[in-house]
Amino acid sequence: MSVKYHLQQSYQDLSAFRMIPAEAFWTLIGLFALFILYFMRQSYKSIIKARTLEDTPTAKIRSAAQGYVELSGTQHTLKGLTTYTRLSRSPCTWYRYTIEFYDNTAWRMIENGDSTGLFLLQDETGICVVDPKGADITTACVDHWLGYSRYPQGKPKSWLGRLFNSFGKYRYTEWTMHEEMPLYAIGNFHSYDSQSFAHLYPDAYQALSQIKHTFDGNTAIHLLSQNGLGKRNPFVLSALDQKKNIRKYRIDAFFWFLAYLSLLVGACWLLVVRFH
Repeated sequence: MSVKYHLQQSYQDLSAFRMIPAEAFWTLIGLFALFILYFMRQSYKSIIKARTLEDTPTAKIRSAAQGYVELSGTQHTLKGLTTYTRLSRSPCTWYRYTIEFYDNTAWRMIENGDSTGLFLLQDETGICVVDPKGADITTACVDHWLGYSRYPQGKPKSWLGRLFNSFGKYRYTEWTMHEEMPLYAIGNFHSYDSQSFAHLYPDAYQALSQIKHTFDGNTAIHLLSQNGLGKRNPFVLSALDQKKNIRKYRIDAFFWFLAYLSLLVGACWLLVVRFH
């Protein structure tokens, strides 16, 4: 077929496109605009997170200033308040999970969630309590498996068990962080006296009181949380190191920008075709 034929066919297709009712056309443009704004916002947020992590110096717990700080150390559970994962029922410091169901056409999300239990961050100078509520959390520990019921009885313990469950219509995904794993954290650092902390977190205070070699009633209790942070100060917890986190956010920003740019070009093309 000749180039002339293809051009004529394209022109006819565009003519048909111009016949779309005005209400439907502007609804489509409105949807494009909403997604363009969303993708642009997500790209901007990822850039801000990368720059914040890059520009904030790492502090030591003992000498950290009150306010927005960056810390680095290892994770530990609070004795007596150990968190257990929702699906595999294994001990951890933090978890996130999703449950999907296959309805013979596609996998559909039916449940998801994450833990909000407190845990500890320790460096060579001291201990800080971490409240993960509201944090942007990343970890390399991710597991997937299938099953026959909405809530599994833990993870399969062998490849044979995974093979047996591979025909199940439920798919489970679990992200976890564990005892002794490294933790990179940036958030609002605040020190409390015993009475104030006991009022806010009575169970955690009791657990801390049992750690006699690191805590006594006259010692300030340090907390890292989202409390008091603005939109420009992300609360980040990660089992990855700082460089990997910065790279992750820069990659996220790049792909959000590509999505934004693609939709912007598409919207402009629609407008040109409609009114040219």
